[in-house]
Amino acid sequence: MRQYQARLCMRQRIWSAMRILTRFTIPDLCRVVEGSTVANVQSYVSRLYREGYVGKFGMVRRGFTGEFQGYRLIKNIGPTMPVFLKGRHQKTLLKTTSTRK
Repeated sequence: MRQYQARLCMRQRIWSAMRILTRFTIPDLCRVVEGSTVANVQSYVSRLYREGYVGKFGMVRRGFTGEFQGYRLIKNIGPTMPVFLKGRHQKTLLKTTSTRK
């Protein structure tokens, strides 16, 4: 009887690659994670940057080929990737927790 291993979702594989590399660029992650697209990796890394899980390092000069923004993992929360709510849920949460005087 053959056992099948469940294939991890794309962003989980990107998160695992970030944990292994610790310092990376967008093309590095695209090379390591099979089947990933630049748009998917870019959107996930930018969201992690906004939430404080990833930091930028190095100077990038725009317009020069072969130069990419470097990132490094700041908050390594373990093997499970962080999951974010959509923006509207966070806004409604903030509205309901505010108190009036």
